[in-house]
Amino acid sequence: MISYTFPSWLKWTLKLLISLAIIFFIAEKISWSEFFSILSEANPYWLILAILFFTMSKLISAERFRELVRLHFPQFDVKQNLHLYWKSMYYNLLLPGGISGDAYKMKVLRDRFSLSIGQLIKLVLADRISGLIALLQWALLLMMLLSEFRIYFIWILSAFLLSLMIAWIFLKFINPLYLVIRKRLALFSAMVQLMQLISALAIIYALHQQEHLGAYLLLFLGSSLAAMIPVTIGGAGAREICFMYGAPLVGGVVEEAIAVGFVFYLISTAVSLTGMILSFKRNKTDEISVS
Repeated sequence: MISYTFPSWLKWTLKLLISLAIIFFIAEKISWSEFFSILSEANPYWLILAILFFTMSKLISAERFRELVRLHFPQFDVKQNLHLYWKSMYYNLLLPGGISGDAYKMKVLRDRFSLSIGQLIKLVLADRISGLIALLQWALLLMMLLSEFRIYFIWILSAFLLSLMIAWIFLKFINPLYLVIRKRLALFSAMVQLMQLISALAIIYALHQQEHLGAYLLLFLGSSLAAMIPVTIGGAGAREICFMYGAPLVGGVVEEAIAVGFVFYLISTAVSLTGMILSFKRNKTDEISVS
């Protein structure tokens, strides 16, 4: 069988073109004067709060990753982990898909601890899927609170209960060892999404859009799912297009909703860029084991 792998520069170029196409498409659909008017009236104190809670979400997410690594190497400490995690955030944002943040973490851990590629893929999957399940659970909980979805309450509750079972089955399937920390994984994942929800809430208040608070928070969770699809540069455009199509469905205003997604993207990009400072430094996590 002939296998073919796309070169990393081609993947990156495709992502860039898709991001630009989405941004151009959105630019044609909104009123820029209204959009910038909303941004210009943003409350800086709420924005600072949004940055703090987003940063907290990343710190908790890093600790969730460390919990998984420590099952293989108990000596993996907080400082090593934060150094690795923050650099991977920066690489995940800027480098081509073939050298993304997850790939960088896998390379460092393989060199440092001699884990196999299969073990590393399962570790990263456990981290990612735990976060995804928590994201879906928060979305279901929020839907239960919104009057628009009240008639689907039984179905939404059933889906939530099913998600608890899926999380257990998934961890058992990829590596039963991870079941030992399943409760901590679930708690960390829930806290990550809660911190990001509070960050989004602060952005909504900063932009004075609290009239559609519940609807925009639900759109935010939906846009987080869209941003996970690896077809754009750092999720650029993916969140915004989700807000653009979702806002009319929940009674919101397109420009307001896109402004919420845009500000969140700026905050996540700014926090991830701080990893650039660490990319110029080395610590013992980066050292390649020769044993």
